[in-house]
Amino acid sequence: MTSLRRLWRSGEPFVWLTGAALAVALIMVAGLVLLIVVNGAGFFWPKRIVRVTLDDGQRLTGQVTQREAIPAAPGRYRIKLRVANRDLYGADFVWVDEARIVGREYPAGAALIERVEWGPLIGTVVMVLIMSVVVRRGGCAGRSGAWRRATSARSTPPRSRCGCGSRGSSCAG
Repeated sequence: MTSLRRLWRSGEPFVWLTGAALAVALIMVAGLVLLIVVNGAGFFWPKRIVRVTLDDGQRLTGQVTQREAIPAAPGRYRIKLRVANRDLYGADFVWVDEARIVGREYPAGAALIERVEWGPLIGTVVMVLIMSVVVRRGGCAGRSGAWRRATSARSTPPRSRCGCGSRGSSCAG
């Protein structure tokens, strides 16, 4: 009994308890950092742009942001498509019943361009104009050096992603 009393008086159990609490705290901090990295990584790598064709012939281009079961119809699903282009469609997102989708394709020339006004724009860059002069035409015209020159006058150039899978000026067009 005296050895147990001597152990408590020495304070060694409290040193071990403090060390264990420190280890738990460090594991929790590392877990929180990992959670932030995993959830935040999607911001830097945008989702692929898909063009869906519906059964009535309508075509929508955008990013699939969510998939969920339709509450009123068990066994059926719908996707939330970010069509952007708020100035054209009036809404950033559209719910599409997967049963209505007859085709999906990933267009090579599609691009997502972040705009200051009206939110993001999803579409195809047809040509780049600088001072009313056509600098580049074609599918990935937005990924050329001309795109950087055209946007260099702005303090914050728009972020965009070429639908052919490359980022920045690495698209061969």
